[in-house]
Amino acid sequence: RDSVEPFYAALEALLVSKPRVSEFLSARDLALVMHGLARHRCPAGDGVAAEQRQAVEPLTEWPFEEFVGRRLRDFNTQGLAMVLHAALRLRRGGAELFIALTTRLRLKRKELQAPGLALVYSAAAEAVPIVGLDESLALLRDLRNDCHRLVPVLSPWQVAYIASALASTAAARNAQEQRATLIWRSRAEAEMMAEALCSRATEIITEPGRLSRVCAMLRDAAEAHSRPDRKPCTED
Repeated sequence: RDSVEPFYAALEALLVSKPRVSEFLSARDLALVMHGLARHRCPAGDGVAAEQRQAVEPLTEWPFEEFVGRRLRDFNTQGLAMVLHAALRLRRGGAELFIALTTRLRLKRKELQAPGLALVYSAAAEAVPIVGLDESLALLRDLRNDCHRLVPVLSPWQVAYIASALASTAAARNAQEQRATLIWRSRAEAEMMAEALCSRATEIITEPGRLSRVCAMLRDAAEAHSRPDRKPCTED
C-alpha cells in the first residue's frame, strides 16, 4: 500500500486541481479510477468493518459525484457496482448518489455478474447509516434472485462479502426496535439460499475456520432476514 501512495496522492492532486481531466474520463475509466482509489484508501478483508461504516470524513477531496452523475447512463452493470462500492468506501455522494446508482442497477440487474454482485452487497451494508436500513435491505431483497443465479460461480472473496453484508445488516436489524424490510419472503426460501451459499463456500474455501465463520453468518442471517413459516392448522 505504501509503495503506491505517491501515485494515488499525485493522481488525486491532479483530479482536484484540474477538473477538466475528470471530464475527459470515460465511464469505464471513471469506474476504474474510483475503484483503485477506494481500494487504496480503504482496504478491507472479507467485508465491511463497523468503524469504516460509522466514519463520516471523506477519504478523498476529488468531487467525483459530479462526473458520475454526468456519465450515469454510460456505465455498464459492473461499472455501476464498482462506482457504488467505491463511493461508499470513499464516503462521498451520500444518499442521493446511492439512490441514483441503485436505480440504474435495478434496471440492469439481469446483466450483473458475480464480482459486481459481491460489491453491491458490501455497498448496501455500508450504506445503512447513510440511507437507512430499509433502503439497504430493499436493494438486497431485489437482488435475491440474482444471488441465486450466480451462486455456482461465486469465488471465495465474493461469498465472504455476501455473508459479511448479510450479517452486518442482520445486526443492524436486531438493534432496531421497529420492523424492517425482509429480504426473503419465507424462512424456507431464506434457508435454501443460505444452504446454497454454504455449499458453494464448502467447495471453494479451504481454511476451516473461515468456512465455519462464513456459514455461521449465512445461517444466522437467513433467520434474521425472513419471517418464520406458518405451521398448518391441525384438527384435533
